[in-house]
Amino acid sequence: MRFFLSLLALTILLAGCRSHRKTPKNLIPQNKYINLLIELQLLKSYQQEQRPDSSTVDSLRKVIFKKYDVTQQQFEKSHKYYQQHVKAQNKRINEAIERLRKDRMGRQDSLRKRREDSMKARHNKIHH
Repeated sequence: MRFFLSLLALTILLAGCRSHRKTPKNLIPQNKYINLLIELQLLKSYQQEQRPDSSTVDSLRKVIFKKYDVTQQQFEKSHKYYQQHVKAQNKRINEAIERLRKDRMGRQDSLRKRREDSMKARHNKIHH
């Protein structure tokens, strides 16, 4: 009897592990998923810095999901699935961080160039 219960417990445990690894229907493709992670992180940063009311945050979250043509439930299932694969998830997160960093650096470069152009224009105006 003890052997049977151990075997039953092992079977249930293994079946449970397999069901968690099963690819969900409508899995969001990785690139789209990374883009969603980025936008949701930007929303989180905005929320922490500006402290908007919850209805504004909810509206913005809905806009993000609509932009990528996914539901919040679809994102949550995909996120849960992707998190089960730790090494690959770390790569996705690092890619998202790198994209955010490059975007930020690009914006800073753009601002610096605008300032330089503005200063050159003022300088030319004064000397002509």
